Amino acid sequence: RLHISIRFLPNVLGWQSRTLSSESARGVRTSSTPGILLLIFSYSETGLHLTLQKSLPSVSNTLSPDRVGRYSMGRIASAQTVLLLANVAVVYSQMMMEPHAHRFGPLRCNDNITDAVWETWSQTELPTTSTSAVVEIPCGRRILMDLSGSISFGGLVIHGHLKFQDTGIHITTDHVIVQGFLTIGEHQNPVTNKVIFTLDGTTEPDASIVEAVRDDCMGMCNAGIQGFTVIGGVLDLHGMPYDSNGNVCPTWLELQDSVATSPQSPSDPDPAILSSCGTVFANPGFEDAPTRPEIPLSCGKVLSNWNFEEPSPLPSMPASCGDNLFVDGGIETGAVGAWVSSRTPLEVDNTTMSGGAYSLHVPSPSQRAGQYLTNAAACLTAGVQYVFSAKVLLPPGASCFSSNSGCPYVKLRYKPDASSSTISSSTFGYVEGPLGTDGEWNDMYVGVTFTQEQLDSVEFFLYVDRSGDGEFWLDDVRLFQPPKPPVGWEIYDDKDSFIETVFDQSAAHEGDSYMLMKRSHQTSEHRVGSYIDPSCLTNNVHYEISAWVKVDELDPQDLPKLMLRWKNAAGTMRWLTLATTQTGIAEPTAGEWLYLWGHEIFDPTDGEDLTSGSEFFVYVDVPGTQDFAVDEVQIFLPALAPPPAWSKRGESGGFLGIVSDGTAFEGTNHMRVYGRDYDNSDYAFQVFTPEQLSCLLPDVEYVISVMVKLPAGALCFTHDEDCPYLQLKTKDFASSSDVYRYLADMDGPEGTDGEWNVLWAKTSFTATELAATEFFRIEVRVGGNDDYWLDKAEILLAPQAANPADACEELLKNGDFEWHHGAFAPWSVSSDELIVPSGGVDGGAYLLNFDRTSSSHGPAQDVDTGCVQAGAVYQFSASTYLPADHSCVTDGSRCPKMVVRSTTGGNNNYRTFTLPDSTATPEAWNTFTYTFRFTADEGNAESVNVYVEGGSSGSDVGFDKLSLSRVSLGKNALIVDARAADGCWSVGDEVVVTPSDTDREHAERRTITEVENLGDGTARVTVDANLEWLHEGAGDWHAEVMLLTRKIVVHGTETATNVAGHFWVKHTAPTQTIEGVELHTMGQQGTLGRYPMHFHMCQDMIGTTVSSLSIHDTFQRCVVIHGTDNVTIESNVAYSTQGHCFFLEDGYEEGNKFLYNIGALTRAPEGGAMTDETDDDPSTFWISNPNNVYIGNVAAGSAQSGYWFELRDRVRGPSAELPKAKHYFGPNMRLDPEHHYMGTFEDNRAHSNRNNGLQTYPSRGYNPRYGWANFTRFTTFRNGGAGIRFYVSDHCRA
Repeated sequence: RLHISIRFLPNVLGWQSRTLSSESARGVRTSSTPGILLLIFSYSETGLHLTLQKSLPSVSNTLSPDRVGRYSMGRIASAQTVLLLANVAVVYSQMMMEPHAHRFGPLRCNDNITDAVWETWSQTELPTTSTSAVVEIPCGRRILMDLSGSISFGGLVIHGHLKFQDTGIHITTDHVIVQGFLTIGEHQNPVTNKVIFTLDGTTEPDASIVEAVRDDCMGMCNAGIQGFTVIGGVLDLHGMPYDSNGNVCPTWLELQDSVATSPQSPSDPDPAILSSCGTVFANPGFEDAPTRPEIPLSCGKVLSNWNFEEPSPLPSMPASCGDNLFVDGGIETGAVGAWVSSRTPLEVDNTTMSGGAYSLHVPSPSQRAGQYLTNAAACLTAGVQYVFSAKVLLPPGASCFSSNSGCPYVKLRYKPDASSSTISSSTFGYVEGPLGTDGEWNDMYVGVTFTQEQLDSVEFFLYVDRSGDGEFWLDDVRLFQPPKPPVGWEIYDDKDSFIETVFDQSAAHEGDSYMLMKRSHQTSEHRVGSYIDPSCLTNNVHYEISAWVKVDELDPQDLPKLMLRWKNAAGTMRWLTLATTQTGIAEPTAGEWLYLWGHEIFDPTDGEDLTSGSEFFVYVDVPGTQDFAVDEVQIFLPALAPPPAWSKRGESGGFLGIVSDGTAFEGTNHMRVYGRDYDNSDYAFQVFTPEQLSCLLPDVEYVISVMVKLPAGALCFTHDEDCPYLQLKTKDFASSSDVYRYLADMDGPEGTDGEWNVLWAKTSFTATELAATEFFRIEVRVGGNDDYWLDKAEILLAPQAANPADACEELLKNGDFEWHHGAFAPWSVSSDELIVPSGGVDGGAYLLNFDRTSSSHGPAQDVDTGCVQAGAVYQFSASTYLPADHSCVTDGSRCPKMVVRSTTGGNNNYRTFTLPDSTATPEAWNTFTYTFRFTADEGNAESVNVYVEGGSSGSDVGFDKLSLSRVSLGKNALIVDARAADGCWSVGDEVVVTPSDTDREHAERRTITEVENLGDGTARVTVDANLEWLHEGAGDWHAEVMLLTRKIVVHGTETATNVAGHFWVKHTAPTQTIEGVELHTMGQQGTLGRYPMHFHMCQDMIGTTVSSLSIHDTFQRCVVIHGTDNVTIESNVAYSTQGHCFFLEDGYEEGNKFLYNIGALTRAPEGGAMTDETDDDPSTFWISNPNNVYIGNVAAGSAQSGYWFELRDRVRGPSAELPKAKHYFGPNMRLDPEHHYMGTFEDNRAHSNRNNGLQTYPSRGYNPRYGWANFTRFTTFRNGGAGIRFYVSDHCRA
C-alpha cells in the first residue's frame, strides 16, 4: 500500500472518502476551495483501488461538501504505474492552486427559502391572466403554480422557487430565466398533465432582470431571443412516467417485430350485383319466348280488301242510261239543245273547239251552263261516286290559273219539293291554278256524290259556273259512273278524285288486280286509305305495315309516303309517317312498283289506344298530280318475333326479331336488327325497369357488354366506317330534354366483319342517372343501314369493382386478358389502340398496343386505393413482346417501364421502374419482375394508377401476364418489450421507428392508437398508419422504436424556420435534474451557443442528469456539453435534428456519461454550418475528447457518420483558458485530446448512416499515448461507408 498525501492549504475541517474499482479508476481534482487532498492507491488481485479523502470548508457556494471530481485513466494493469498516479496527484495540486472560471449557485437571498411557506400563484399578486410584462418569482418566496389552461407573459424570471402543481398549463413567454429553483414533478412522481413552455420572444432579455451579484451581467450578455436560461439556479424536472416497479419508463426500445393488425380491404368491398339480377339486362341472350298475340285469322291482313281482289258491291248505272247523263255533252249537233243558262243565252262556237266541230260558248255575264237531268233519280244511286268531266277554256288574260280568281266549278241546284219554292244547291269542285293555263283547253275532272234528297228532287240542275264575271267555253261534258272503287277504301279529304279497281294481272304487283287513284288534277295532295279494325290488333305489340305504289313520275325530294292517322273520341287528330321510300333502294324508279314498309306499336301512353274508341286510318299519300296505283296494303306481324324487353328506335324503318338458325354466339337464339332505313337511327335498345335499376349502385364501375355481328362485307373493321357503339340515354319527368352519354365504340382491327365481336364499355352510373324517372335506356347503335345481330347482353361488375375479401392480393385485374370474351377492361391506353388477339405467353389471349404515338404510352389501370397500403410489399411482373426494331432491343434505350402514378389534390407523383433491358430477346416473350413497397404518399393518395410504358414510339408492343401481387401486408403494429405497456407508452403518443436499411430517410413517425401487453414479455404497439419501409426486428440488425412524447414541453415558435427557442444551463454549479422534457422547434441555426439543450462552461457538474429527453424537429444540434464535466446524459432520443447531435464542444469535456441515447435522421443544417464548424457533415455523436463514457448508444441514420471522433491536439474555444486545459499533465502541460486516454466505449450501435458508422476521419485521427483505445462490442451495419474507419490512428481496436 502506497500512501501519497498532498497538502496545499493547512486547514483541516473534516474527512470524506470514496472507493473506486479499477474498472473506473479516475484521477481526482477539486475546486479552488482551500482544503486537503489525500490520494490512497492500493493494488490487489481485483485491480487497482483508489481512495480519496478530502477535507472541505463547511461553507461553500460552489460545491456541496461531498462533491468529488473524477477523470478516467482507464484500466491499470500493474503496480508499476503507481508512480504515474503520483505524478497525476502532483499535477492536480498544481491545478487547484489556480482560480477557476466563474460559476454560480442559487442567490444568497434564497439561503433560508426552505423556511418560507408555500403560496399558490392564484392567491398572490402575480398575474392570473396574460400580460406583456415580465413576471418575476421573487427571491426568497416559494410559489405553487396552480393555474391551468393557457397564459402568456412578456418573460418569466424565477428568483425564488416556482413549483408546478399537476394541473396542466401552457405558458407562452418571451423567455424563461432561472436563478432560483424550478420544480416540475418529483422523482418517481412525474407530472401527468402537460406543462408547455412556448418561447416566442423577438428581442433579447434585459440584463437588469438578472439578480446582480457581480459587476458584469452575470453571463446574461448575448443571451439571445427565446431563451430558457439557467444561471446559478436549480432545475428539478420530471416529465417521464415511471412503471409499476418504480423505474423510469423506457424512452426507446428495440424493435422485435412489426405486424399487421388488420388486413387490407378493398375500398368498396364487393358491391355485388344482386344474385336475382343476373346480368341486369332483361332477356340478355334472347332466349325468352315471344309472347306477342297473333292477329286473328278472321282479320287477314287487317285492312279490308288489302289486295283489291274483292268485287265491289256497289250498284251499276242502268244500261238504258248510257255512259253519259248529259245530252250532247260534246256539242256535236252544233246546237245549244238541252243546254241552258239562267242569264245570257248560250252560244255554239265552231271556231274554238277542244277537238270536235263545236264547243259551247258561255258569254259574259251569263257565267253558267248546265242541263236539267230528268233521269237522275233513275240512273244514279245516292252515296255512289260519279265523275263529272269536261274540257274548259278561259280567255287569255283570265286570272284563274295565275291567281285562283274567276275559276270554273261544278254545282248542283235542286228543288226538293214541287210545293216548295226553296231552291237548294251544292258545290262539288273547282278548276284552279296552277293546274291549268288561261287561254288554253284544260281538263275539268270532278268526283261527285249525291244524296237521296238530291236525287228525289223535282228539279235537278247540274251546271258549270264561273266565279266573278267572264266568259268561258265548254266541250266534251260528261257525267258517268267510273269503275267501281275498291271495297273498304276511300279518298281522304278529296272528293274530286276517285279510285277504281283495275283488273289487269299483268299490271298488278301480285294477283289479278290493283287500285288506281284517278286524280282530278286540281290538287297536289290526294290520299287514299282504309280504316283499321281495332279489334284485330293489340296495344303495345309491334306490327309491320307495307304497301306497293307505282307512279309514272317521281320527285326524289317528295316521295310517296305510307301514313297513319288516328282520331280520338274527342275528335283530336294526329298523324304519323310510317314509310317514305322503298326499303333497300336509294333512288326509287318511276313507273315501277315501290315498296313502302313501316312499323307501328300502338302505345296507349302516346294516345294510340286501340281500345279507346279512336279511329285509325292507314293511307297512301303520293305528292304531285299524277295518277298512281296501289297494291297489297297490309298490316301483319313480323316474320321474326320480337324479343321481349327489347325495343328499337326508328319511325319508318328497322325492326327486331329473334333468330334461331344455329349461329347464335351462345345458346339457341340471338336477335337481328333489320329493315333499317336511316343511317345510325334505327337501332336496338332496352329501357330498364325500376327493378332493374335497383340492381345497380351509383359510382361503382361496371362493364356493359353485348356481342355484335355485322354482315360480311361491312366496312367497320376494314375501313372504320359504320361501326357499333354503346350509348346511355336518360330522361327525368322534370326535364325537358333527353340526356345522352356516349359509352364506347369498337372499330377495327378490334373485330372481324361477319363474326361475333364483343362491344363493351367500362363505366359507372351517377345517382342522377339511376334515378331517372321517365326512362333509363342502353342503346346499341350501328352506323349505316345494314342489318346487324346481337347476343349476350350483360352488365357485370368491372374486374376491379368485383372486390372479394382477397381482392388486395392481386391489384391488377384481367392481367392475362382472358376475362369476358377478350374485353380488356379495366385496362386503357392514351390515344393509341388496344386489341386482344391470341398468341400470348401460353398461346392464349394477350394485349397488343399498336399505332403507338409516344414511348410513354402503354396499358394503364387504376388500382383500388383501399388496397394501397404504405409499406405493403408487392411484386410486379410482366411479359412483354418486343419487335426486332424496338429501341430497347437495338440499343438498350427507351425500354418498357412500370410506372406508379399517385394523385392527390390534382398533383401527380410518379415512381418508375425499368423492366427489360438490352438483354431482352426480340420477337419473343420476355418476363420481368420487380418487388417494391408502396409509399405513404401512395397509400394516402386519392387515386393510384399503374401503367406500363411500351417504350420506343411507333413500335407495336405485346403485353401478357401483367400482375401486381402482394408479398406482405403493410405493418401497423410494433412488437417491443412489455415495459411499453406498463403505464409507459400511451395512445396518442408519437413514436419513430428507425430505419434498418441504408436509407436514413426511412425513419418513420407515427402516432400510437393502442398498446397491449401480449403476456409473453412483449407488447404490441399499434400505430395510426402502416410503416412505409421494411424495419427488421430482433437479431443484430434490428431497428429501434423511439418515444417522442413527454409531459413537459419546451419549444420555440411553431412556425419558426431555422431560428427558434434555445435551452441552456450557463456558468452554473448546482446539480441539475432534467428528466422527461420534450424539446422541439428549438435551436438558432448559425449562432453559437443556441441549442435545444446546452451546458455552457459549468465545469464540474457531477450528479447532474439529463435523461429521457425527446429532442425533435430542431434547427441546431441536440445536447451540447461545453466546458462541462461529469454530466450524465442518459436515455435521450433525438429525431430530425440539424447539425451534430450529441456534442462535446471544445475537447475540454471529460467524465461525461452518454448512456443509452439514440439519434435518428441527423441532418445537415439547411442554412449551412457555423464558421469553422463541421456540422455540414453531421454525426449523431460528435466526440472531441475521448475521455468520456459511451455505453449502449445508437446512431440510427446520420447524413454523415454515426460517431465521429474529431480530435485536436489541444482544447479549443473558451475552455482553453480553464486550468485543466492548460496544466493537465503538469505545469503548462496542456490537455491534448488527440493523444488522450480513452474513457469507456461499449455496446454502442451505428446503422443506416450515409457514410461511416464510426470514424476518426478526416481530422488528425486518434493516437492515445497511454494504452489502447478500446471500442468494445460495437455493432455497425448498413451504413453507406465503412462500419468503422480509423484514419491516421494508432492503438485503436474494436
